Amino acid sequence: MDHATQLDHLNWQLQADDVLRFRHPRRLDHGWGESAEGARLFVIHYGELEIEFDDERDFAFAQTLVRQRQFRARDAAGWSSASDSSWERVRGYLEALVREDVLCVGSEPARSSTPPSEDRHHERQHRAHPCTWSSIDATCEQLSLELTGESFGVEHIETLIAVNDLARPALDDAGRQVGENNVDPQLRVETKTQWATCKYPGSRHAHACPMNLTALRKVNRDWSAVTATLLDLRARFVAATAPETTRLSVGQAHLFAMLALAWSGYMMVRRDAPVRNGELPSVASSIFMLADGIRMTTAHMFYAAERLAGADEIVDPIDFVKITDREQLFVTAQGVCAGPPGKIEEFVGLVLDGGVPEAPSQLEPLTGDVGRYLAYAGAATRVALVGRALVHETSRRRELLDHELATLDPLHPLVMGLRRALGSGAPLRGWSITPERQHAFERALVALFDTAGRLQPSGPTDDPPALASLWQPSVAHEAASLEQHLGRESSSWSSLPARFRALAARLLAEHLATCDRAASLFGRLQSDVNRVLGRTPFDVIVDDRLLRAFFRVHGRPPDLAAVFQAALGVTVRTAPARQ
Repeated sequence: MDHATQLDHLNWQLQADDVLRFRHPRRLDHGWGESAEGARLFVIHYGELEIEFDDERDFAFAQTLVRQRQFRARDAAGWSSASDSSWERVRGYLEALVREDVLCVGSEPARSSTPPSEDRHHERQHRAHPCTWSSIDATCEQLSLELTGESFGVEHIETLIAVNDLARPALDDAGRQVGENNVDPQLRVETKTQWATCKYPGSRHAHACPMNLTALRKVNRDWSAVTATLLDLRARFVAATAPETTRLSVGQAHLFAMLALAWSGYMMVRRDAPVRNGELPSVASSIFMLADGIRMTTAHMFYAAERLAGADEIVDPIDFVKITDREQLFVTAQGVCAGPPGKIEEFVGLVLDGGVPEAPSQLEPLTGDVGRYLAYAGAATRVALVGRALVHETSRRRELLDHELATLDPLHPLVMGLRRALGSGAPLRGWSITPERQHAFERALVALFDTAGRLQPSGPTDDPPALASLWQPSVAHEAASLEQHLGRESSSWSSLPARFRALAARLLAEHLATCDRAASLFGRLQSDVNRVLGRTPFDVIVDDRLLRAFFRVHGRPPDLAAVFQAALGVTVRTAPARQ
């Protein structure tokens, strides 16, 4: 039973003499913002909650509220500048905050999670033996077969698994999984871990999900080598992509994070002297954990519904950390970030602004041919960006289809079948339907794709706008043919409204065209990756089988071709086989 329900059962009502305080004051943050219409807002951030005051008469109330350690409820009636301010009006605000467990009454102690014990790792055990993507011992073939039902060798691996995820399930030389909390549950293994409730201020303070103290201690031990190696890598990245840069933009920081994440993966899948599972240097896995936080925040900034910052925008390190906190990016279902605030700010500052190393860099000693690694990282990142675009476009069409299905008879057998096949994919909250935001996303991805190509010594092997072809399907004829095909193959298809049939056929035709173009790009770019590493044969074909596996790995969104096949029993191909 949640807190609000408990209060309802007690018929609770706030009294004028009740003493109130914030239950977890260290979760509290506040500031000014703007509505979509440009109106001024005062915003209170409290953990996962965002409370907006859009009436100027309430600004004084809200500003006074956030400064209180504790107060008597009746006193709050005098904080508003509104002439019609009354106890009843203010009581409504305060009762709502009590029901949301933001404020608590009297001297009731703050609720905290049951302190996690060292044994909590048993809840996270999913696999008896560690495994990873590697060029050693056909592990790619074995693991891809287990996860997707199809077997693929290392020559296809960067298409199937994004380069920023390749090393995630691997064990380092300290016996820790590289991705720590953020490893696919199917690949997670038992590792002895000490967990603790977070005491840092902000959204993660006293959160029910614990922080990983064992991983934090490992990063602290590696700190000097980590920062020196990252600064070395940053200098090479800037020299190759934008020599005049001083502070990295959001997009540059995202690419740099991908580059850092690719380092561990490169050591695992390179042809010459690949690192075995359990032998990856600890400094590399520590860099992976830290860089993953930069990747997630920067991606959220220009992929998110509100598009907090464009890929070409410059963000101050302090603001970067604040956005991470306010957008709940320190918190995952597996645990909260364990980094102390000062260390996080220091690390973000080094990534965005650079700095002076305090120890020798480990980049050359552990990498060998740094030029080949950089070329690999650039080529593999371009493959990952195609995958990101394909996932985004499929998610967008899934959302449009789901939105239209919601207007139809929910008991219609085909409607039920389509909704069941679509599943409960995470919604994009409608933003991708907005043309301006969609175009901004497309421009950002094309710019990142272009920049990543500069890491290859000879530059990209194709015209940068090639990625833009994913968003230019012309499918009017194909959509009409598909609608007729669905009608012939499914006797109940014609019972759906004509408007829906036309939209569904268009979305499916666009999806098939996008998959076709993605397959072509995947094949060319994966061949570039293989050529950089000297894999033989390096030219590969990306066909329907690999795209099916790609969608199984990513889980959500579902392949729309598979959705229609499951719901209607009608077969439509995802991408043509290529000779």
